[in-house]
Amino acid sequence: MELMKLAKNVDCGVFGNADIDISGLSYDSRKVKPGDLFFCISGFTLDGHHFAKQAVELGAAALVVKRKLPLNVPQLIVKNDREAMAIISGEFYGNPSREMTMIGITGTNGKTTTTYMIRSILKEAGHKVGITGTIYNMIGKRGWRQNARHRNRRTCSSCFAKWQTKDVLRQSWKCLHILLIY
Repeated sequence: MELMKLAKNVDCGVFGNADIDISGLSYDSRKVKPGDLFFCISGFTLDGHHFAKQAVELGAAALVVKRKLPLNVPQLIVKNDREAMAIISGEFYGNPSREMTMIGITGTNGKTTTTYMIRSILKEAGHKVGITGTIYNMIGKRGWRQNARHRNRRTCSSCFAKWQTKDVLRQSWKCLHILLIY
């Protein structure tokens, strides 16, 4: 997909020729594939900008950055890297969450109890319900644990897009409700 189409709803500056096609998204420089858009995410302990050169060497076609880097690839310069990643990921994966009711549950205590109470209410009303969180995912009766090494490495959009391709969802995807626990 064309870089500028992906970034059409992102408040950003553009450095370099942004008329390029993007074939994938990554924010782990070790997993970049040729044609990927690499997100330089500023973390609590590490700064993704330090890994941009490695990402470009592995084939990243462009970067999303908070500051211009001395690398010869197109760069989208943004103020909020995580917001840009969410918006661009949604565009890349076809905005699958637009077809769902999303209910976010956050806090220190009571998330699991609240989640299962809402799930029970929705199921009793005849709705198909999915749950995603940092530890466990569930769709209908099928559940699986998150791999501890991969928690939070995928965007919600990529996860939901993957779920759309599974048979368990195809039949009633438009009425699916997703409970997000974070």
